[in-house]
Amino acid sequence: MAPRCYQCLFVLLAAVLVLLAAEPGAVGLPAQVSDPTVCIADGINSTAQYRHTVRLGRYFLPIYTTVNLSKPVTVDNILIIQHGAGGEANNFFCDAVAGTSSLNSTAVIAPYFGNETVLQKDWLVGSASNRTSLFWNATRWNQGAASLNAPNISSFDALDALLHLVTRCPNRTCAKQVTVAGFSAGGQTVQRYAWASSYGAANSTRRVQVKFVVSDPGTYLYFDTQRPKSSCRPRQDTGPSWSCSSFGDYMPFASACPAFNDYKLGLNNLNTSSPYFTRLVGSPAAMSAAYLAKNILYVLGEADVCNCLSSGVTNPAVCFRANQSCSPVGNGNNASCCDMPAPQPINAMVDIACGDMLQGSNRLQRGLLFMSYLKTFSNGSASPQFTTVPGMGHDASKLYSVQKFLNFVSSL
Repeated sequence: MAPRCYQCLFVLLAAVLVLLAAEPGAVGLPAQVSDPTVCIADGINSTAQYRHTVRLGRYFLPIYTTVNLSKPVTVDNILIIQHGAGGEANNFFCDAVAGTSSLNSTAVIAPYFGNETVLQKDWLVGSASNRTSLFWNATRWNQGAASLNAPNISSFDALDALLHLVTRCPNRTCAKQVTVAGFSAGGQTVQRYAWASSYGAANSTRRVQVKFVVSDPGTYLYFDTQRPKSSCRPRQDTGPSWSCSSFGDYMPFASACPAFNDYKLGLNNLNTSSPYFTRLVGSPAAMSAAYLAKNILYVLGEADVCNCLSSGVTNPAVCFRANQSCSPVGNGNNASCCDMPAPQPINAMVDIACGDMLQGSNRLQRGLLFMSYLKTFSNGSASPQFTTVPGMGHDASKLYSVQKFLNFVSSL
């Protein structure tokens, strides 16, 4: 009798459990979007009927949508929700559908910027096409990088194509307004796209209004070499009322952090960062001025204050997992203990390179300092719209409990 291979049995059992967990009809889908747990909790047992595509040359961008973009469906509001670093576009879509269910005449679309390709026949019900999707290296889509299999097509080109579909009347979905929203890495995407794109311009002649929501990004795109002075960014939770107007030109100190103003943190090296920037019309100064006039809401979690990887950081109790035998300490560098409370993913960790830390020590502080920066950069003429949310950590689903966000999406 042949000896049993217990390791083989465990591997087989694990594979069976993965298949059981995957949503019906998920064969061939990327791993990032195959877990149905969140969607089922939101009342959506299968996303198959919501999977559609946006054509870009020989490729396509996978999307989830509650409206068929090939038919003249009319709604008042469209929410385009951009997923975070984990690529879980299905979760973001389902949470948005459930979270906006109380809003009248509101459709939801979630693009998927994956880290692997998917065939159209596997993505789209009834398709036999072997056309492949665009895909990206890690999270480089959050800065408008080129697709790995189509070097002339960037993630910002893909968003342009999607917005073209939903703002073109009357042959496609025609809404009164479209809100492009993103959380975490998705918030980084939306903030940089709002700067780079012509959509949402105050002087736009387009019939459909386009506006943006930026929520809890790890970093922001700054428009010059001004940065908050060290007194503005202590390594601790400075609270939701933090404001600091002490900014200075960091260029004289750039030898300590040479890449502090490189894109995606600043405007250096734009043309080598994305093919999108080689086709821009207008100077960076003009685009920054246009950004200030766009309709943008910033949503910041008051509990998104952790920095688990930097030394010398005082992390509050909210940053420590209840199921770990540890307590708040004044030092970071304890990723296994200091984190957003479970079940937040490991990608809740905030970026801590020197250029990141020049913007602040945690997401809440960085967001509030960027609000101050916009006022400083505009010589006081800008008055950014923002709200802080009590109890909200690094959790995208909490967006839908924010009345100001819901009003922004649905109010004309």
